[in-house]
Amino acid sequence: MKTLKVALFVFACAAIAFAQSSHLDGTVTDPTGAAVPGAEVTVTATATHLVSKTSSDEKGEWTVTQLDGATYQISISKPGFKVSTVNNVQLAAGSSQAVVTKLEVGQATETVTVTGGAEIVQAA
Repeated sequence: MKTLKVALFVFACAAIAFAQSSHLDGTVTDPTGAAVPGAEVTVTATATHLVSKTSSDEKGEWTVTQLDGATYQISISKPGFKVSTVNNVQLAAGSSQAVVTKLEVGQATETVTVTGGAEIVQAA
């Protein structure tokens, strides 16, 4: 009986934690508005420096799930384009944010930092 109670407690905690997880998603396009597949997306929690990575799909779309409510930095890179960095993306617990990024043509050694002009769409 004690084992059953412990198992139920662990399951309940996991369910609560999963319900509170957040996610970021976005779309990566080039200057003409065409999708950029295969762009590397790096999401970094600014307080803890925990990093999650993914790549954009054939539609230029990407998703990072199982995130805590926190402030994040998003960096997107692809050979032939400048690195794009979006700072101070606020993500509340249990919510989602969409970030639309337009990569500029250039060398990967060049970085475009977006501090206030990124299109961030909050979804519930």
